[in-house]
Parts: sequence; structure tokens; C-alpha cells
Amino acid sequence: MNVVAKSLYGIYRPVAIWLWSVITVVVIGVTIGIHQFGQVDLSIWRLVAGEAVKYWLLVLGTLIVAIHLKLYVANGVTRRDFLFGAGAFGLVTAVVFAALVPIGRGAEWLLRSAFGVASAGYPDLTAGDALRDLGLYAAPAIGWLVTGALIAAGFYRYQWWGGLLLIIPFALPLVVSEGLLGRFLAADNVAPRFLPLGLAVLVSLLVSAAGAGILRLVTREVPIRSTAG
Repeated sequence: MNVVAKSLYGIYRPVAIWLWSVITVVVIGVTIGIHQFGQVDLSIWRLVAGEAVKYWLLVLGTLIVAIHLKLYVANGVTRRDFLFGAGAFGLVTAVVFAALVPIGRGAEWLLRSAFGVASAGYPDLTAGDALRDLGLYAAPAIGWLVTGALIAAGFYRYQWWGGLLLIIPFALPLVVSEGLLGRFLAADNVAPRFLPLGLAVLVSLLVSAAGAGILRLVTREVPIRSTAG
């Protein structure tokens, strides 16, 4: 395993455990609370975890560039090796986190069915639904991660004024993935908004890949500024 990826895994593993513990507690609490007043006709896990994953990955992408890049390069790691290791870590994290959405939804469905609390409107879950959800959440998760890294790189290399000007173009991986797939994420059974589901996922991933290439160009020769103090 790349030393950067291994190091970042060690840093963020406790954070990830804490995050998913909080998500689980919130979902259980919300589900119990709603059941006091009526039936739940949607997947609370899918709703809470699906949103939490995106925002956490946006923050992760930002931290990787804004904090870790200069620390690793200042300690002898080349920019190329850092981006390769950080990219591998970020990609695996995004896919694993996205996979936990359908996995958790499956556990939620099994528990609700076992306790007889799944209402008539609560969505069933099949293996096809789980695979569909993986694609639905993995592509935007990667887009949010890349956007966070790009925006952080823009502010780091081009100062605050340049970073502000670049926010909109650097947010394209996030905007495209949400624009193409957000409609699918809003409900369990919806018609395509602009493109068929498979093509929407592919376009989203291609835009994120282009964003990763731009990130490489922006950070390839970026000067490493010392931290004050």
C-alpha cells in the first residue's frame, strides 16, 4: 500500500467510525420518533446516510489538499506520490462509503420486516436495487470529493481572489453529478431527468476524472508555503 494512502487511512479511520456511529444513532432515533406518530414510508437510512456521505467527502477532499499536501511534501514525499496515494485513498473511501448506503438500507429493511414495522409504502429492497443505489451514490460521492480537493487547490495556489473566481468551474464535478443523478436520489422510482441512469453515471464519472486531471495540473508545481508559527 502506498505510504500516503496508508497514513491517511490511519488518520481518518477513527473519524469514519465516529461518523457512521453517529449516523446509525440518528437513524435509529429518527425512526423511533416517527413511529410514535405514524408509519415511515421511506428509508431513513438512505436519506440520512446518503446526504452525510456527500458532505463528509467534500470536507475530506478539502482537507487532503489544504492540510495534508504541504505536510507530506515538506517531509519528502513528491507531489506525484502524494496525489497518487491520496487519490487512491479518496477513491476507495468514496466507493466504500457509497456502498454502505445500500448495505445499511438492506439492514434497515431486514430489521423493519423482522419486527413487522414496514408499512405498505416502505420500499422493498432487491439485489438490483442495491446495485443501482451503489452507482447512484458512488458517482456523486466521487464528484463531491474531487470538487472539495479542486476548490482547496484553487485557494491554495491562486490566493483567495483566484480561489473565489475558480469556485464555479472547479465545482463542476459536484454540479454535474447532482444535476444528472440528484433526481434519482430524490426517490426510489423516478424517471430520468436528462440521461438514462447508466449514461448519467458514466458522464458524472468522466467529469470527475477530468477534474482529477486538472487537480494534478494545478498542484504539480504549486509552491509549499510554510505554516505561520
